[in-house]
Amino acid sequence: MNTLIINLTRMGDLLQTSPLLKGLKEQDPEGRLDLMVVEDFRAVAGGFDMVDEILTLDLNGLIPQFDQPDKTVVDLHHRLKEWIESVRRRSYDRLINLSHTRISAALARLLDVPDTRGVTLSKDGYILIRHPWSNYFFNVTLSRTYNPINLVDMYLGVGDITNPPQKLYFRVEAEARSFADDFFREHGSHARRPLYGIQPGAMQENRRWQPDRWAELCDRIWDQLGGVAIVFGALSDSDIGRRIEQQVKNPLINAIGRTTIPQLAALLTRCQTLITNDTGTMHLAAAVETPIVAIFLAAARADDTAPYGRGHMILEANIECAPCNYDTVCPNPVCHEMVTPDIVLATIRDHPVKHGGIPPDFPDEEDLTRIRISMTDFDPWGMSILHPCIKRPLSRKQILSTAYRYLWRTELQGNHYNHYELSLRTKCGNLLPSSYHLLLRDVIKDWEVSETSISFQDDCDSLDKLEELATLGLQRAETLAHAASQTHPDRQLLQNITAHLAVIDKDIYAWELTHPDLAPLAIHFRIDKGNIDNDDLKSLAYKAQTLYGDLKRRAERFQTLLRRSEQFLAHKRQSPIGKVMEIL
Repeated sequence: MNTLIINLTRMGDLLQTSPLLKGLKEQDPEGRLDLMVVEDFRAVAGGFDMVDEILTLDLNGLIPQFDQPDKTVVDLHHRLKEWIESVRRRSYDRLINLSHTRISAALARLLDVPDTRGVTLSKDGYILIRHPWSNYFFNVTLSRTYNPINLVDMYLGVGDITNPPQKLYFRVEAEARSFADDFFREHGSHARRPLYGIQPGAMQENRRWQPDRWAELCDRIWDQLGGVAIVFGALSDSDIGRRIEQQVKNPLINAIGRTTIPQLAALLTRCQTLITNDTGTMHLAAAVETPIVAIFLAAARADDTAPYGRGHMILEANIECAPCNYDTVCPNPVCHEMVTPDIVLATIRDHPVKHGGIPPDFPDEEDLTRIRISMTDFDPWGMSILHPCIKRPLSRKQILSTAYRYLWRTELQGNHYNHYELSLRTKCGNLLPSSYHLLLRDVIKDWEVSETSISFQDDCDSLDKLEELATLGLQRAETLAHAASQTHPDRQLLQNITAHLAVIDKDIYAWELTHPDLAPLAIHFRIDKGNIDNDDLKSLAYKAQTLYGDLKRRAERFQTLLRRSEQFLAHKRQSPIGKVMEIL
């Protein structure tokens, strides 16, 4: 099979594509696997040895040509047409578009590949989303609070990869390693100390830890760890680097603006640890297996984009508003004050890489009450998960997130089960109760279960209402399909049923707005409904039947998961954890 992956995004997102690329190549070693990227990040794609060919789109070079007097729209049309035709001649069987822009959707439409996944366009030019996991990505953008699934796992889902390699990939060539040798030789005795990478920049200013805190951390790395900080960043981060240099008391190595991406990767391989904001450099460090301490601030959310792999450390503010929404303009970003150099230094010292991968256990003391410290890991099904390193009371939010993790994994994977799930089905014959309890056990071991019970009765009552609406929609869609199948359909009847379905959809949307904790179920239905692409009324009605049926099933299953969570917690309070699985 010939496959084209389109990812016209930034460095970090592109690196997070590498497990999908690896999985696809392992599934079909003889098949062709090509990757389309923007010209600016060709060097990132060059580190993926599983890719057969890299195709580049020079957006920065193309768009300015619209303003050149000697270039007409016709000229540009011909240039684009020639380029599209050259790609189409490669005869791809499958296209996976991991970008979510209109231009990538237009490309997907124009390439007209039989199995197209991700964002594309309808024949009328409307955005369409193809594949359940791509739909889920848009669900997350509308409701982040309860998303427990890492972006890498969403990418893997779109490619139907069930046994992922559980790491990012980037090949560091000999030339880049030679550069690293010369670079550190240039810095003499300082470079012979243990190296600690520092990435103080970030794409968005509100996601950057303050320069004075970076400077203090650099000094403490020198004084207390006997190491030296090497500061990374793009040329645009030069001002941040200068501010840090002006405030430090001890030497550091400033590599800002001095490396290509392959050279940066080579320098990262020499570091004991990378301390970073949520950046592309963070994902590059994960790809070359450098241990990470990542600081997530403002709208950066570790559940979404934590470094993919086992044993990386995450620091976040433990306050109600963190992480904030993407469009929030915060007048008082107190989350920046929660993460202190003391905490970062303690996390470096207790990094799991120094203790055989065992997560550190931080006491829930006063100076840590407003911080969350987590370690990246994988759940029993091989999906990325964060394990808290400070044991705190189990919350309703954590149970809901765990239930969503299980629901979306089982709902969106179709018939694609990994080895672990297949063995469970063989042993138990029923995937739902046994595997969900294993997931609960894996999650709850990191939390304190209080004597006070967590009730989901109100949620279950609300889900009953959603189930009623979905059932009503299913019935009306069945009636519409039957009426549309008649040789001479009753037009008035069709209009009446369609109007009634519109009222049901409006009620489902009202339910979504008034039940934020359960809204992801209705949001996913709404996104699915918006992707119906058919002019034939009978076909539309059959598709609507499927979607109302999906919503009904998900409401029922989520209610079951919440009930089972209550039972599990009740047994956990009464019995040792080892007995709980026997009981259930």
